[in-house]
Order: sequence, then C-alpha cells, then structure tokens
Amino acid sequence: QMYAAITAPTSAEVNESVNIDGCTSYVDAGGQPITHWTWNFGDGSPEVTTTSCAAPPKSYGTTGNFILTLRVNN
Repeated sequence: QMYAAITAPTSAEVNESVNIDGCTSYVDAGGQPITHWTWNFGDGSPEVTTTSCAAPPKSYGTTGNFILTLRVNN
C-alpha cells in the first residue's frame, strides 16, 4: 500500500508563494517506489503531476479555505 502525506503551511497571505511537499509519503516494505505525485490545490486550478515529491510553488489569489489533496502513484 501507498500512503500520501502532505507538509504545508496552515495559512498564508494572499499571493504569498508557499512550499508544499509530499516527501513523507511512503510505500509499504517490498512495494514499488512512488514515481508520481498528483496535486489538487483546491482552488479550481488544474491538477499538477510531478516526478518530484515537492509541489511546484503555489500561491492563492483570494482568501478562503482550500482543501489540498495529494494522490501518489507508482
């Protein structure tokens, strides 16, 4: 099994670039390593798939609460 885990700030200013990562995501022993991290930033922007555990720099243009999700694949 794979487990997605996100490290991100709990708040930011409007238009402030934030660092978000999924580097603590992991696979059970004996499983294939994670090769793709798919990010949904919860603001209607397109999902982003990376081959690195770090999301691309992200900023939010409005105030609000956003649900950030991460899907990991191998």
